[in-house]
Amino acid sequence: MSNVKEGMFDPIEKGERKRQTRKRKRQEEWVPVAVVPLEAGPAPAYHNIHGAPSAIYEYRDLNRDLICTVNRFDLAEGKKEFFPASFCEHSVSKEKEWRWKAPLEPRPLYNAQLLSEKPSATVILCEGEKAADVAAILCPDHIAVSTMGGSNAAGKTIKPPDNQFITSSQQI
Repeated sequence: MSNVKEGMFDPIEKGERKRQTRKRKRQEEWVPVAVVPLEAGPAPAYHNIHGAPSAIYEYRDLNRDLICTVNRFDLAEGKKEFFPASFCEHSVSKEKEWRWKAPLEPRPLYNAQLLSEKPSATVILCEGEKAADVAAILCPDHIAVSTMGGSNAAGKTIKPPDNQFITSSQQI
């Protein structure tokens, strides 16, 4: 007796393919929590493919609570990869652990915690966390921020007028 069903090896027509794979579905069962609890322990500092990151950037809210980290991996030929790590809760088992996953949208600004510390400082919007760190050194009286994922993902980040972070006295 054969388990082969008629038509099961026929070509798949465009639009007929299922959009969500089993792996993707499992990944979506892990939901990032809004703020990383103190008992979560440190964020992952090693990636199973890329190894140790060249830099780890912490994203914090106005209360300085950790939201997630972004890990930078410098690759061969000057290329780079970024992987966010969020503390997540499994939607079924309620287990909690760090996962290589972006936080929920809208995403936070890098260095957002400085906005409440220096409410009248001028804000510099930078392309990437590394540039924001350099701008903070070069312009210590200003606040240098960046969107997670750079300009390609700016639309996924909290921004004016919905931005709770930037006041009218601050300028970008």
